[in-house]
Amino acid sequence: MRHSSLDLLIISAVELNALRSIREIAYLTKSKEHRIRYRLERLRSSGLLGETEVVIDCGRLGLTHHTLFFSLSVESLAVRRKVLSHLAKRPAVSWLFQIGGEFQYGASFTTTTIQAVGDELDILAETFGSVILRKNLSSQRTFSYFGRRYLGSLSLALDFFTGVTHADLSKDESRILNYLRTHTISDWATCAKALSIPRATFDRHRIQLEKSGVIRGYSHRIDALRVGRHSYIVLIVGRGTPSALRAQLKTFSMREKSIVYFTEAIGAWDFELGVEVADPRAIAELCRALYDSVGLGVEDIKILPVLEYLKYRAVPKL
Repeated sequence: MRHSSLDLLIISAVELNALRSIREIAYLTKSKEHRIRYRLERLRSSGLLGETEVVIDCGRLGLTHHTLFFSLSVESLAVRRKVLSHLAKRPAVSWLFQIGGEFQYGASFTTTTIQAVGDELDILAETFGSVILRKNLSSQRTFSYFGRRYLGSLSLALDFFTGVTHADLSKDESRILNYLRTHTISDWATCAKALSIPRATFDRHRIQLEKSGVIRGYSHRIDALRVGRHSYIVLIVGRGTPSALRAQLKTFSMREKSIVYFTEAIGAWDFELGVEVADPRAIAELCRALYDSVGLGVEDIKILPVLEYLKYRAVPKL
């Protein structure tokens, strides 16, 4: 299925604002409402527009993302599958993906403490032995998501910070978040009924979660390959204290439309960029441009192609 420029503009309009009305999308794209309705139905039926999901700010819940890049020491495909299956089933593992380059896999642990990550690795070792050959770990400090601006001009941007004031959730609010993080959002009446919560009570709690910043919005999951893009993770190690480099990299990331997200981290690397390009050769060009832009502030850059996502669930059970 080929996608018109209008299709791509619609995707950019709803990726991080999945609840936008047909009327609003038509106004933003300067199109007729019936045309937008038809295009949205086609995009959903083709699988290009994924499920509607809630965007939760983990920092407001006292959670931090810790990303581990690692390789396995075992050659047996059966054992590898068991190890990956074990990690995918662990509630603390929010992302699990296969990569190329220096490492074979990446896993993001979303936990309240770094100790919990160590506990997860201890459980892995107790179950399978010393299967991790080498690893690098960093903890997320800030996360800026720019959206897929290469699709169109209607993308939103979101910033997330670790260590912000934590929100105190009521029992019903925790139930609502747990439901929304694991279910496709169709309509609020269905959600309230599934939780056996009166609709008015459900709406009151949902609106409060939105106002407090716990719920940052509602998104459609997009597969980069379906829009003809190859995904890469670029790890950057700065020289000395990376504070001066931070502003330069953030400015560079905001300028380059192929950069989907920018992360500041503490650990084995200082910064992480998520990049999606149509031509694999473009990733090298982008890294050269990055070097030219930030000069001597960069000590090292690693380019890791993302081959496959094995698990994606941004928030663990609350």
